[in-house]
Amino acid sequence: MKLLILLKRFLKRSSQKNPNKGFTFLEFIFVVSLLSLTSSLVIPLFKNGINKSKQKEASLIVSSLIKSAKANYSIKAYLPNNIGDLTKFADFEKCDANRVEVEGQVVCKNRNPVKVNRDDNSFFSPSGNYKIDLISTEINNQGQMFMVKANPNGNNFVNEGSAVVGCFSPFTGVTIIKEYSSKKIDIGEKPFITCGQETNIARGPPIEGCTNPEADNYNSLATIDNGSCVILGCTNPEAENYNPKATKDDGSCRILGCTDRGAKNFNPKATDDDGSCRKDPKDPKDTKKPKGKNNEEELGKEREISSEEQLNQNSIKQRSSNNKKNLDIFERKSKQIISEEFVDKKDSSIEPNIERNAKNNQKDLDVLVPPWIK
Repeated sequence: MKLLILLKRFLKRSSQKNPNKGFTFLEFIFVVSLLSLTSSLVIPLFKNGINKSKQKEASLIVSSLIKSAKANYSIKAYLPNNIGDLTKFADFEKCDANRVEVEGQVVCKNRNPVKVNRDDNSFFSPSGNYKIDLISTEINNQGQMFMVKANPNGNNFVNEGSAVVGCFSPFTGVTIIKEYSSKKIDIGEKPFITCGQETNIARGPPIEGCTNPEADNYNSLATIDNGSCVILGCTNPEAENYNPKATKDDGSCRILGCTDRGAKNFNPKATDDDGSCRKDPKDPKDTKKPKGKNNEEELGKEREISSEEQLNQNSIKQRSSNNKKNLDIFERKSKQIISEEFVDKKDSSIEPNIERNAKNNQKDLDVLVPPWIK
């Protein structure tokens, strides 16, 4: 305003000095410079005012989302998975016009806003000037966290507007809402921020990626696992080199077996021939032998085992036959002894023979009867 007053006074004095003449060249340069200076100061202030008025909408939405998330956690003890969990605490509306992401405010200006869907994790503000994204996730060493960002939207505002971001950590109890300024370094889109363990400290945005060190696409900088981990290897449990941790088959599976289709033991699943193929044993052409085995040594071992088994069987049969013969002899001798004891003792010629025969029979029994029968 002061510049305008000065300009007005200058023009008035110039007209009073020489009302019939126009401006001199120096006066013209002065006026143009003064107008340029005025516009360079007024226009940015005007834009900043418009930017701030639009940013209020984003700040209100981010603040309402975080308050609702805190209320949801205090009642249910978990962070919201989508905006449907937050509609019990506040009403949220959006612009659903076509091409709203490109046109922004232009297509939403004369359109009535509608309620957000319960499963929405992203939506456009009723004015179309901001795109709101929300997420609940696990942050390394910081536990669960609820994060919101409202970035300027539309071709005419995306690079001129100021974003609003916020977060809530039930682990640390920290809540942060950050409004970016209209300075050149602050305007434009901004990422999520996380609530640090110290109050009012905002750390960098989470990095999604594979957090498994054994994966082929492991990202050492990732803080959030997005399920993209890939472990190459053999996924066939029947293979020799099966890897139970593999998530993607790399074609390296090896199954040993007979790969000869004409063999009796052909294995259609085998990838590598192990030399075990066998055709008809009567076929003289079947001379193929397994790899890595000495057939002569194996046959010799089989013959030794067979001969030992045969000797054991013959020995058992021989012992069984001898035991049977001994039992027969014992039975006959026993009958003879019993019959001789009942002979008439008056027969003097027989009595000595009985005693002598009894002694001889006892000796025979001692020799013939096995110890286990006694």
